[in-house]
Amino acid sequence: MTRVTGSQDGKKHLALLRNYNIMKVSPSLYSSKNSVLDTVKLVRTTFSDYMHIDFYEKDIEEIKKDISVIRKNSDLKIDMHLICNNPTLFTAELKAIKPEYVAIQFESLEDDQMFISMLNELPNVGLALTQKTKFSDVDILIKQADYVLLMTTTPGVSGFKFSKESLNWIKRFKVKYPRKRVHVDGGVNDKVALELKAVGVDCVVSGSYLMNSTSMI
Repeated sequence: MTRVTGSQDGKKHLALLRNYNIMKVSPSLYSSKNSVLDTVKLVRTTFSDYMHIDFYEKDIEEIKKDISVIRKNSDLKIDMHLICNNPTLFTAELKAIKPEYVAIQFESLEDDQMFISMLNELPNVGLALTQKTKFSDVDILIKQADYVLLMTTTPGVSGFKFSKESLNWIKRFKVKYPRKRVHVDGGVNDKVALELKAVGVDCVVSGSYLMNSTSMI
């Protein structure tokens, strides 16, 4: 996943990651200024297998339409991030959409049991966490989750800069849970992707860095 305006080394790095199947890249749909169809066409010219979609309680019908466009025009896997108080209200819609991955933002939940309920209803359910939450406080949920989405930015907000503190936080998670699948979202560019690959991250979400580029090719 590369950009014309970035460094040539950066281009080689992200291509290398994908070619060797070490780490996946999931472009964030709603960071794009283009239409959904044009964004899909752009992403299809890259090495990406996924499309990341942030989901809030009030926009389920719009998201269903957007996912329909993605499904009809590509074989991209749907990587959803639910940022809502009660995700169980949307279980039926999510079963119909059939996303390949669904991460649920822990800090937004009214009740921890809602996460357990989603685990029992859908495949590949992840626990999304910000740095405000201690791993020890959600240890049971982390162990039950199919994967974890570590948020190095405010959920649903694009354009933040990745920090050294964020990298150290991710490293601590990998030490504590070495076998857990890890996705990372927030401030990911070509250099950050290399650092995350080095600590064993499985998938990175990239929003403004990719979508604001002159080209993704």
